[in-house]
Amino acid sequence: MPTFYDSVDTSEGVAHILTKTRWLGVVPMPRTSVMPHRGTELGRLGTAIRWTTKDAATLRTLHGRVLELVQQFGVSGIREIAHTARMTDRVAKTFGGGGKT
Repeated sequence: MPTFYDSVDTSEGVAHILTKTRWLGVVPMPRTSVMPHRGTELGRLGTAIRWTTKDAATLRTLHGRVLELVQQFGVSGIREIAHTARMTDRVAKTFGGGGKT
């Protein structure tokens, strides 16, 4: 049950990146959480990314890529990327843009 953790300084302050394979140590639910260290906007800026893989090497790679994105865009930038991805998914589902030709 691998867990990967890093904290990184950003222009917005310290951010914590945590990748886990299980929720509450029991339920299989691979995910990466990105949270600011402190502030009144913890709930608004925190982001969780759920993964479909359980492979430890792949999760380590994904964790590293999220870490790079946080270093580049900050916690609020990651939140905006997440909103954009969700909106793209909704539009694709609504208008049939599932990528099938």
